[in-house]
Amino acid sequence: MKCANCGIEASAGATECAGCGVIFAKLMAKKERVALEAKVGLVASEAPALPILNPWKARAAAAGFVAFWFVSLGLYYRHAVAVRALAAKKEVRERPTVMIRDPQTGNLRPLPVVKSPSTGRKYGEAPGD
Repeated sequence: MKCANCGIEASAGATECAGCGVIFAKLMAKKERVALEAKVGLVASEAPALPILNPWKARAAAAGFVAFWFVSLGLYYRHAVAVRALAAKKEVRERPTVMIRDPQTGNLRPLPVVKSPSTGRKYGEAPGD
């Protein structure tokens, strides 16, 4: 028997080549598989190639998504701040005020009446009133 890989003559019952070390059973199985693929038409050179993805397109898409996300977050934050500022202005306008004299300038200025969060009474109010 002659080795198909290196061409050295091997004995009839040998399992591997003495010259190159190839295993005859694996070599025969590979030859059969190649012959079968050639029959069926699935040769590797004829197989359709996978499309190559451009990494720069993927990076551009990711950058666009991140930019969109940041703009959306900024608009949401801007809206939330505006709503809170409007609510705070409305709350200040609706509070009752008391006119007090400023000790430094002597002018009268309005001071909003604030309620205690723990008791619910206006500051300066006696407990029995």
